[in-house]
Amino acid sequence: MKKLTIIAAIIGLCGFTAPGFALDEMHLQDNMTQVSTQVPRTKRISERFGRSLSNIFFSPLEVPAQMYIRSKYQQDRSDNSFSVAGGLAEGIAMGALVYFPWRLYAGLVDLFSLWAPETDTCLIEPEYLSFSTDSLEKSKLPLDKNPQAGSN
Repeated sequence: MKKLTIIAAIIGLCGFTAPGFALDEMHLQDNMTQVSTQVPRTKRISERFGRSLSNIFFSPLEVPAQMYIRSKYQQDRSDNSFSVAGGLAEGIAMGALVYFPWRLYAGLVDLFSLWAPETDTCLIEPEYLSFSTDSLEKSKLPLDKNPQAGSN
């Protein structure tokens, strides 16, 4: 019975995504003959399918990613040793309550709108899970660890 359920799920998933892949192939053929009848695609459907699965399956990893990102950011910006602990606490809250559901939702939206050319952009930035502090670098905190040191 379990095998039958798994096989039915796989067939259903293939049937669900087949129209999107067919549209992708039609678009590629249209581009080869310079006759495009569809809206130009910025992402191929196969790329969006991979991005959607990646965002769905790796969304729980947003909690440790945010813990690392926020503690590293606080460590780089402050001399206070407790700032790392504050960054860890902030990372747990932001990862579990904000970024985990947001990345999961972005993956589900990508999965269910594969063949809609209007939804080529990802709902979350960066498109894939990252352990980089680049997104926090755009804040207005001072760049040096002690901004009052040079104001004697």
